[in-house]
Amino acid sequence: MPKSFSRYPRTSVLLTVQSFFVEKSTQPSAQKITWSDYKSHSTFELLVGNSPSGAFTFVSKLWCGGVSDRNITQKSGLIDNLEPLDDVMADTGFNIRDMVTKKKATLNIPPFAKGKSLSKRHVQKPGE
Repeated sequence: MPKSFSRYPRTSVLLTVQSFFVEKSTQPSAQKITWSDYKSHSTFELLVGNSPSGAFTFVSKLWCGGVSDRNITQKSGLIDNLEPLDDVMADTGFNIRDMVTKKKATLNIPPFAKGKSLSKRHVQKPGE
């Protein structure tokens, strides 16, 4: 476990959704399902889980850009892999606390970094 995770020794996975810009389809139905309001572009989305050391531990199938991070996480099967007492780290876009809690795990969301790396003192568990 990297030293930067010493306050979070149970961290099992860090979640992120990777977006890939795709060419706009000529078919309106395809345009609708690939459009991402967040990115203002047609995209595909991929849920990625990494271990604290950086290894890939989970990669979902590709999803169309109109799907939420919550929906991808819910349908990808990632939650099924959590064990009681696991810690999951994600950014503020992940509204999955209820799903993680049902597995008796914890969701940690660091404060918004504004494009900078967070120091250890800036990363806190909710309620600290």
